Amino acid sequence: MKTQHLAGRNAVVTGSSMGIGRAVALELARHGANVVLNSSSSAAALAQTVAEITATGGRAIGRLGSVAEYDFAGSLVADCVGEFGAIDILVNVAGIAEPAGSSILDIDPADWRRQIDVHLHGTFNTCRHAAPLMAAQKRGAIVNTASHALLGVFGGTGYAAGKG
Repeated sequence: MKTQHLAGRNAVVTGSSMGIGRAVALELARHGANVVLNSSSSAAALAQTVAEITATGGRAIGRLGSVAEYDFAGSLVADCVGEFGAIDILVNVAGIAEPAGSSILDIDPADWRRQIDVHLHGTFNTCRHAAPLMAAQKRGAIVNTASHALLGVFGGTGYAAGKG
């Protein structure tokens, strides 16, 4: 029997159509949380993850867009409150890969900005919208993911800086 210790809790998980974000969203739903999922790139993967959650009796909605956009990040939080009544959990997982083989020697400044915008500004954007609501309700949890790449064990530049 599955445990429902998150029943009645409502979550936003960024970058939740694949990889770690998808696994986090599925696990939250498995434990009873209602989940707002997000992807910036794959409507199909997003729809598949929402369908997987709802097929087991969970509640989930998917939103396509980039958390690097301040207003879109706010709409994720607003959708959680509007659909489920509150936001109790925010998990920032959204991330994008660097161009293959890039380094500080040749990364295009636009690629650098895109990395920082998603990893760093995206995290700020969602936190900035969710934190005041959580403070007002006197409860909530925010989990911001990082990467071991910040230790220099990854050959990238923007990914390591943004996730660190």
